[in-house]
Amino acid sequence: MNNKVISKPGQPDKKIQAEGFGAFETQGQRQTQEDTLVRELFCDNELQNLTPEQIATRLAITYRLLNARFKETLGKNSTDHGAGTTASTTVIQKKNLITATLGDSIAFAVLYDNKNNVHVRRLNQTIISPKLPHEAQRIKDAGHKVVNDRIDGRLAVSRAIGDFYYDSAMSVTADVHITTIDKLAADVHVNIDQISKVQIITTCDGFTEESDYKHLEDSDKERKTRQEDYLKVFLTTILKNEPSELDIAENLSRAAFKDGSQDNISVAVQTIHPPYEVSCIMGIYDGHGGTDASHFVADHILDVFEKQCTLTDDQLNKEELSIWLTMYLGNEFQNQIIALTKRKEFYFQTEAAKKEIETTINALTTIKNKILAISYETDPTTAYIQNIKNVILAADPSIYKARGTFSIHRMLQRLMNWIEQYSSKATNEPNTPKVSSSGLFKTTTEKHIDEILAKTNEVASKTSKG
Repeated sequence: MNNKVISKPGQPDKKIQAEGFGAFETQGQRQTQEDTLVRELFCDNELQNLTPEQIATRLAITYRLLNARFKETLGKNSTDHGAGTTASTTVIQKKNLITATLGDSIAFAVLYDNKNNVHVRRLNQTIISPKLPHEAQRIKDAGHKVVNDRIDGRLAVSRAIGDFYYDSAMSVTADVHITTIDKLAADVHVNIDQISKVQIITTCDGFTEESDYKHLEDSDKERKTRQEDYLKVFLTTILKNEPSELDIAENLSRAAFKDGSQDNISVAVQTIHPPYEVSCIMGIYDGHGGTDASHFVADHILDVFEKQCTLTDDQLNKEELSIWLTMYLGNEFQNQIIALTKRKEFYFQTEAAKKEIETTINALTTIKNKILAISYETDPTTAYIQNIKNVILAADPSIYKARGTFSIHRMLQRLMNWIEQYSSKATNEPNTPKVSSSGLFKTTTEKHIDEILAKTNEVASKTSKG
């Protein structure tokens, strides 16, 4: 890969220009600039063996890995423990456009036809936020509230990297959208042969902030159309002077600032021409609560994604399973912590019972944190499961004593059942990449979990008799 751009502005305004690419970042009315951006061209053969769906999977996993690695840095060299960042990353694979979004940053495709008409389409079809009913319910199920369309009345996004203060109420599951230049041309009713060029324009939410603020009651569909029109109006004014990519980015940023945006504003523009041979990755990461999260993502996303693209589907399946196992276990423990916290507040609980529950909550929290600290990148057939087993076997036996407490062996049984389904799906479905050594994986996993089940049943039995 070449033509790498990693921008972490240390000044109020920053201009970036590369082949077919331009970007502008301004601090705006904020005291600090928390946005970052990246862009890198791929060599001809780097993505040719991957389908758009495979690229989308690798992008989504990249976000999860970055989230895990960022969490590992907390307490070591991080100064902003409450920091988080939204993410909008688009991979251009010739005519294929794959966009993965966390939070409210936006990616647009702008099609220019040979009659000088401008056609704009937002690539992320949905902006997932606490405002959406299903997302609000997910946040409530995680033990938090949605107040004024914000998590606990504080944070306006519910999908981000970082923001660990909110536990499982903050999700790192990306909204991924795949389309093609042909589909976009058909959508705007223009023959593909009449398209003279395409520009992918990625922005942080600061670009559309003022327009969005004036239309808070819009549905997501209405918001999408309005944002497309908002960009088109600005572009139509700018394009009269045949601007470069940098000119477009700077003019769009300054126009949004003039329109009243109070936020950091970052805009990146990548141009591709027929016959669409360019392949690249570009993204904007809109930090909040400090710069640590957005800077971390900018520093690492290109390398992490590049590694994911070198993995076979077999290797990726194992890595994805490791990610899922850790998230699953972490969420299971967190759900029990939430339930016990609520139980502790019941008026009929004695002080002794409350103290017992508090001890259990502390023990569960310790286990959860240790499990979440286990690297996602460990092969789940070997050290990964062993590490999880060691954490649980070393747990304080008091977690079995409190009335109404969570049964570890039942959770592990559900985990084993899921692994069996996963192995069966990976082995039997013709369109699903198979996991090599699936027999070994299943046998090894069952053996480990059986040992844990026996141990937990033994401890539970002793404590109930005591």
